[in-house]
Amino acid sequence: MFLQSNNHLYVYQHKSKYLIPLHPVVARFALEAKQSTYIDLQKIEKEFATDYSKEEIELLYLQYLHFKEHFFFETDIKKTYAKISSETIRDTFTTVTHIVFEVTESCNLQCHYCAYGDYYLNRGERTTRSMNFELAKTLLLQFVPIWKSDVIKNPKKQVSIGFYGGEPLMNYELIAQIIELCDSFGFKKDFFRFSMTTNGLLIKKYQDFLIDKNIYISVSLDGNKENNAYRIKKNGENSFDEIIENVNSIKEKNREYFENNIEFMGVIHDKNSMEQVLAFCKETFNKKPSLSPLSTENVDPQKQEQFDKIYKNLIDDVSKDFLLSLTESELGKYDFLSFLRKNCLHIFSHYKSIYNARKTVLTLPTGTCIPFSRKIFLSTEGKILPCERVSISHCLDSIIEDKEITLDYNAISEYFNNTVFKYKDECLNCFNINSCNLCAFKCTFDNDKCDEYSTEGDFIDRMTFYLTLVETYPHLYNYTKTIFIG
Repeated sequence: MFLQSNNHLYVYQHKSKYLIPLHPVVARFALEAKQSTYIDLQKIEKEFATDYSKEEIELLYLQYLHFKEHFFFETDIKKTYAKISSETIRDTFTTVTHIVFEVTESCNLQCHYCAYGDYYLNRGERTTRSMNFELAKTLLLQFVPIWKSDVIKNPKKQVSIGFYGGEPLMNYELIAQIIELCDSFGFKKDFFRFSMTTNGLLIKKYQDFLIDKNIYISVSLDGNKENNAYRIKKNGENSFDEIIENVNSIKEKNREYFENNIEFMGVIHDKNSMEQVLAFCKETFNKKPSLSPLSTENVDPQKQEQFDKIYKNLIDDVSKDFLLSLTESELGKYDFLSFLRKNCLHIFSHYKSIYNARKTVLTLPTGTCIPFSRKIFLSTEGKILPCERVSISHCLDSIIEDKEITLDYNAISEYFNNTVFKYKDECLNCFNINSCNLCAFKCTFDNDKCDEYSTEGDFIDRMTFYLTLVETYPHLYNYTKTIFIG
């Protein structure tokens, strides 16, 4: 298919995820062919005579003929699906570098849009339950021999240990025990990277511990006090003033720790905007927050109308002037180009590389991650899940205290394949399959109601938007300038 941005013509092959910015002369041939069955080579030679020789244009015409045969007319977008093997599951489990412990289900806030709140279904009942230390110990001991073997091959290896809640600091004691256990394994000082996402209400109380253990903290904050109105305490009060006081306390206590270890993350909704949250964090703390929209997965149909009133799409919430004001690092942090990046497996800067490139990409229905490819999540009850966003009903296995972990990789791969392949027929004709954000472990939609589904027209419009966007920021994506005839 052709994608015409403001400044360039591209050819895109959906099945292989090839994006090829066409040389101006090749683009001219392609546009001429769209309008007529005959290409007047001599006329085009005259048009480009000041920039290219006749021999160069003839070579470009041969390249056009090759693209026409292999890339311009893609009639079949159906993907080549490949099921995940038990060996793949085993490999992802044994090589995982990110373990997240749900240290407690308790929370000292009652956020209006909480993923476990009234707007959502199928997340499981939340209690005041906390994790037993022996469960965490059993999981960690499973990996110690593997890590020691890996360190010999890769001395720079690092493992991330995350603490999740509820509010994780409501079980400070378990966090301290886990860190102490990790310290006892004898790895180098920076082998473990400890982190947590916190609402900020307890960080002043435990600031000495957080600083001493060099824990990386993401503080949830939606902007100023008005912007933060949905993040309320149990008594209905806005949590803003207390969070700001606690953050400033750490900043005053240890400025270096604050600069290196504290970041902010906000949710965009009807009471704030991306620009407001960025401006507040920059002016108040000189920090660039991570931002995300409200989750649209598993919204209670009976609450959909209320949910829609507070929901905002991240990219729709920014103005052109605001995008132009962002620096390279800011653009990268918010990953505006996620859609384009996911849809482009190959971006060619040299025409020679196209001829031998792989034409078929193996994929899976939906956008579901392969279990353990990103992380392992251990619930308070010892249930092993792919991540913290998946319902306990999709437990892949369980840990029994003081028992060696013996995962059934065959059963996990079978369960995973059965879960994702339920949607293969819908995914086969969807143009959004390469950048689908739908997790099959969280699906509740009927076959004809997938929010991620995209027609060819929808896809072209969206790709064109992002291609125009990156042309506006050549410091991020300047491959169109590096094309040369080889």
